[in-house]
Amino acid sequence: ERESKSKGRREKRDDKRGYFGPQSDNQKLFAHDSFFMEVAALASQRFQKIHPINLVYMLWTFTRAGVQATDFFNLAAEHFCGLLPSLDRCGLCTLVWCYSRQRIRHTRLFEQAAQELQRTIRVRSLAPRNFQNTMIAYRWYGKGQETEALTQKLAQWLPRLLDDHDERKPKLRKDVMFSYTCRDGSEVPADAFRINGLNVIARGFVYLDICTPEVEDCLASMTDYVIRSAGRSPVWMRTDGDVCIFATIVAEAVVKGWTKAPALLEKLEAQPSLRQGARPRELSQLETAIEKAKMAV
Repeated sequence: ERESKSKGRREKRDDKRGYFGPQSDNQKLFAHDSFFMEVAALASQRFQKIHPINLVYMLWTFTRAGVQATDFFNLAAEHFCGLLPSLDRCGLCTLVWCYSRQRIRHTRLFEQAAQELQRTIRVRSLAPRNFQNTMIAYRWYGKGQETEALTQKLAQWLPRLLDDHDERKPKLRKDVMFSYTCRDGSEVPADAFRINGLNVIARGFVYLDICTPEVEDCLASMTDYVIRSAGRSPVWMRTDGDVCIFATIVAEAVVKGWTKAPALLEKLEAQPSLRQGARPRELSQLETAIEKAKMAV
């Protein structure tokens, strides 16, 4: 009863302060849920008047604020089906990321997005962050015909962003990946891969266990880049324990029977930076994974 009265007083106080009253630390940058619910009610009646890319980032704001609006998201998904070719690379990959983070499994949207992302003209335009968001989404969505086909296509195109890049530089060359164009006409080169970004993608590959020659070749390219980056990339391009985490993922691939993974793990184990900066939990996971890998070979 005391808790109920306290909650009632708090709600009244928040109502007086509008949508931006006190909230928990992880939501303090956003308006209250009631604001988002009113936005959802209005926007769902006006989809035809909202540019698809603007609608994507509206959904992104809901997702970043931790606001669940399942009915609104389902209506938006139905609206997006058929419009996906009109989205740019960031919009398309951010869209499926939002639905995965919201835990909304809209089958038609995910399947159409996977088909769109497999188009050569589309996949060749993807920047590192787009690869990451896509793998986060489809790792959650799970294994299936479209997921496997998409993973194959991503694995075929990703190495070109690694093999031809100087790991000392934070931006990709324009002849490797076209730049972002700002409203004023200026260009901003796309960010290059960091090891922690490759960890996200490799974890998706291994979790889905799509072990094909293309995916294994991609993992080999990623391993080579991780080793080069560990030795030559500036400190600010690295995160503590990044090589340790990557090696753990490769060890998991060994356990799952990936044919090229044992040789890749051997290369990683020879690196002086393998355990550098790793936290005790990460080190423990690495040792456990390596032990299981040795038993599996």
